Amino acid sequence: MTLVPPVPRSRFVAVGIGALMLTGSLLLAAAPAAADAALVDADPGDGEVLTTAPSRVTLTFSGDLLQMGAHALQVTGPDGQDVTDGDLEVEPTTIAVPVAIPGDGVYDVVWQTVAKDGHPVSGRYQFGVGEVTVTPGAADAGDEHAEDEHAEAASDAPFGSPLAVPIIVGALVLAALAGAVIWVVHARGKRP
Repeated sequence: MTLVPPVPRSRFVAVGIGALMLTGSLLLAAAPAAADAALVDADPGDGEVLTTAPSRVTLTFSGDLLQMGAHALQVTGPDGQDVTDGDLEVEPTTIAVPVAIPGDGVYDVVWQTVAKDGHPVSGRYQFGVGEVTVTPGAADAGDEHAEDEHAEAASDAPFGSPLAVPIIVGALVLAALAGAVIWVVHARGKRP
């Protein structure tokens, strides 16, 4: 009968810590991509022409938004004048701002918000008041700088996401702790 020599306990500990680190890093890597928020409704909507001026602009998103973050919603009139008339309101899935529309014309809405997962989301559209014609999607399609502005806004945060730095720091701390445990277990195994 052949006996198999026992496997040192430090190997089990090292393999267990390695498995935990791998699982943790996979979970951390998957977390930021879990729940981007997309614009699902706007009031007034893209390309909509109203007979009376709205008192506010409200955007609704498919997922939760950070309650503290770089949120912006600006409405400008035909002359480029800002017509927002109050503070931005941020709710779990909406952002809204009161507006003071001075008269008929085409109004531009430019917005940026941050999804709960840390990803910035932005866009622009137009609506009209009175006897005007507005083409849905015309603001983004006609503005060659819109895509650059969205990319620049998204890249303002380090590593493209406000949550990237805490995730990286957390992963490094976890790796350092695992290394310390492996070193202690290995050092104990060498004692006479």
